[in-house]
Amino acid sequence: MNDTEINAFLDKIEHYLEVYDARYRQQGKSTDLGKIDFVKLLIDEERYQASIAP
Repeated sequence: MNDTEINAFLDKIEHYLEVYDARYRQQGKSTDLGKIDFVKLLIDEERYQASIAP
């Protein structure tokens, strides 16, 4: 995978997390936002590391 493909994949994961959270909120349920935020933080870190890689 090249950087463009990886970023597209990470974007897709972020989108799915947001959709998942929104669907559960609409149903009056709560998701474990701590886990969702943690995964988003991992995605951000992965993007940062890729941006500074030689």
